Amino acid sequence: MKVAIADDNRQILTSVEELLRAYMQQRDIPLELAVFDTAQGFIDSLEEEIYDLVVMDIYFDDQPLTGVDAIKALRKNDRRTNVVFLTDSTDHMADAFQVHAFSYVIKGELGTMLPQVLDDLMAVITIPRSITLSSGKQAIVLAVSDILSVEADGHYLLINDIHGEVKRIRMTFSEISKKLESSKEFLLINKGVLVNMDHIRKFENKMAIMTNGTRFPARVRGYTAIVRQWHDYNFDKLRGGGM
Repeated sequence: MKVAIADDNRQILTSVEELLRAYMQQRDIPLELAVFDTAQGFIDSLEEEIYDLVVMDIYFDDQPLTGVDAIKALRKNDRRTNVVFLTDSTDHMADAFQVHAFSYVIKGELGTMLPQVLDDLMAVITIPRSITLSSGKQAIVLAVSDILSVEADGHYLLINDIHGEVKRIRMTFSEISKKLESSKEFLLINKGVLVNMDHIRKFENKMAIMTNGTRFPARVRGYTAIVRQWHDYNFDKLRGGGM
């Protein structure tokens, strides 16, 4: 999730950043932050950047542009990005909602209001799900929708993605299965092999043929049930219940 924060108060910027990082980490949502201390700096960034969320101060001391001005510039080409305004009072919220803000947060109540507003936001938007894996001392964040397959390889896993990359992670198959258990798109087709049903092109000759041409043998015992589960998953998606 790409988020821009703009405020001329360094303490507020730091507090918002810390709250956002903690909130997204708890929910395993990848976060990319851009931080600005002027409205103009944010406006300039719009030439190259597109944000999912903007947390914007309404007034910047001793600056010609307000946060409302900044969001008016955003709205010239972008009606999608959600905006949360930061304010010291509710006196000027009418101006803020003229630019279709999602909500506002009183700075004095930042610690309680911002998580509540984020909860409200998450209830109405779709965030790409991700999982965080550890490789040595490095944390790797993978978008679930990008995972093509997971294969057990001794004490390691081979994670293949739709971009043709293979990541070798020291983790047991049961551990990755637990992380993905809430993801309905993954299908166990053989011992130590999970495939993403969104990336199965077809089943043929007891093989799962993926969209990139990779073939995985399906277990013979239970093959009919495996294929049926894939068909049921796709049918459920068509009805709108699989996502």
